[in-house]
Amino acid sequence: MHVAAPAPMERPALSTGAASALGAPPSTLEQQAANLARGSPAVATPPRSLQASLAPPQPAVPERRPFQTMVAPAAAAPGGAFHIQIGAYQSQAEAEKRLASARELAPGLLANRVPVTTQVKQGDKLFFRARYAGFEAKTAASACGELKKLKIDCLVMKAE
Repeated sequence: MHVAAPAPMERPALSTGAASALGAPPSTLEQQAANLARGSPAVATPPRSLQASLAPPQPAVPERRPFQTMVAPAAAAPGGAFHIQIGAYQSQAEAEKRLASARELAPGLLANRVPVTTQVKQGDKLFFRARYAGFEAKTAASACGELKKLKIDCLVMKAE
């Protein structure tokens, strides 16, 4: 037994004035299936003038800054008195390479943070700590947890 689908109800269009731009009415499943069968997108795209007004604002691309090298002790960066240390290396170049690698793997977490390389001497050995600065305690702990999920070792450190 075949039951016919009820006819779609027409609704009055809401108007807020002549100057307002109205979008297309919602499509039905049948309209979407017909569009797909023709090779068109399932949902019609709004006119370009309306697309621009509906598009979410695009975030500004953060400025790429060169790594800054700081000689110990490391000062607190603006934005917070905590650092995330991702390692200590035997060369400054290796520390900077690891900082860049971490930023590539976690750009959302580290994009606006300041990379810092600090020099520390332990016994007769010289090490370069690779850190990101400018965190508050809670955000540093949360970011370090996310880095660990990406297999990036880290420690939360209070700026010295």
